[in-house]
Amino acid sequence: MDAVGGVELCVDEETTSVRVGWDAQGRETPPYRLIPPSFRPEKITGVRAQVYHVGCRHFAGWEALDYVRQRELIPDGDYGRQRHQQQLPRALAEKITSAGVIANAIALNRALSAVGDSLTFDGNGASVTDWIVRLRAIGPGDLTLLRTNGVRYRTEQRDGRDYESLDATTAELFAAARDDRLAEFAARYPAWVIAPGAN
Repeated sequence: MDAVGGVELCVDEETTSVRVGWDAQGRETPPYRLIPPSFRPEKITGVRAQVYHVGCRHFAGWEALDYVRQRELIPDGDYGRQRHQQQLPRALAEKITSAGVIANAIALNRALSAVGDSLTFDGNGASVTDWIVRLRAIGPGDLTLLRTNGVRYRTEQRDGRDYESLDATTAELFAAARDDRLAEFAARYPAWVIAPGAN
């Protein structure tokens, strides 16, 4: 993300990082220990945590990645993290298209190189660069994101860890994706759609 100069994100709930903080000397260090088996966060004395306050602002690459990884200290846990992670592809698409990165082969290569191993992509034999170039006419407002389990939180505990329990409608969502019927699914379940620009 630093290769494109960071992104604009809107924080919808105050989010405290369990991974990024600073000690009394200003050195970066984790502000929490994650205690197994449930990875409950335990505050480390004397370390100030990075906090993302509610509102829209510019995020440096490291901030955006840290923000979308947080789940332990937000009220809706993994569902909040999922919602925040869904903001990121749209913000990146907006930044890349507005910055003219797609039209600039050197800038595009620099951005893709910066992503490196953190990107998992299955292009059915085509490279990510080929896909980006072919889809360059699609803007951020053309992206539609869907939630699993709609707006209900369905978790169960096994061996001290929380797992998401997928409902029957989520199975319909996966079947619709497989059968190229997502538009039909989205029309039938509008509460599962994350509107453009929504958090």
